[in-house]
Amino acid sequence: MDVTVVGSCNMDLSTYAPRFPKPGETMIGHKYVVGFGGKGANQCVSAVRLGCKTAMVGKVGNDDNGNKTIDNFKSNGVTTDYMAVTDQSSTGIAAITIADTGENSIVIVPGANLLLTDVDVTAIEDLIKGSKVVGAGDAFVGSLAFYLATRPDLTFENAIQRSSIIASISVQSPGTQYSYPWRKDLQPELFE
Repeated sequence: MDVTVVGSCNMDLSTYAPRFPKPGETMIGHKYVVGFGGKGANQCVSAVRLGCKTAMVGKVGNDDNGNKTIDNFKSNGVTTDYMAVTDQSSTGIAAITIADTGENSIVIVPGANLLLTDVDVTAIEDLIKGSKVVGAGDAFVGSLAFYLATRPDLTFENAIQRSSIIASISVQSPGTQYSYPWRKDLQPELFE
């Protein structure tokens, strides 16, 4: 395995509104998007889209969001053999409000993420030891994990520069995993 990520998996429930509501105020928004998120899940998807063999270690609820999360990993090419499903809690969610100014406000309900234990992680010790990189994070960290795992010939500075370019592309689109570029959509020089 190139990259193993131990971390959170959430469903991002994003509402777009002209501004943040005041306490006690109900207001009408103009857009609603459901997407996949969680710091660990984001890094894992970012790394696999660049070409790493990745595995996700996490816990989701036995619910529709959990099923969709695992299906999303599979459709992206992430190994899901180490994902656990629990009846003890729902899949984590992030309720996000994005104002027209671009500012956001986020409330996270971790749910099943909090049920991932040391025992769960110890059970996959061989996977972790056999991986080139283990981590958690977002587009930059996912890109850096890709370069560290697959391009030992690059200097650390060069890997950071390339990861910064990829992360800067991801922030030009809305959402988390939706904004992560696929390798085929990036300049070939990033992979030379």
